[in-house]
Amino acid sequence: MRQHEAVIGEGVLDPSWTVLSIFPSPMLYAGPTEVQWHASNKHKLGYHGLQPS
Repeated sequence: MRQHEAVIGEGVLDPSWTVLSIFPSPMLYAGPTEVQWHASNKHKLGYHGLQPS
């Protein structure tokens, strides 16, 4: 949390449009089940694909 606060405080990210939140996610490393769980939750939150880089 302190690292994120420092990045926002130093102006690396604009605090007027940056949201710092915690997404409670179980740390599961079980292969396909974990992938499907994360994909489902990302989809529910509005993430529907890869971000262009």
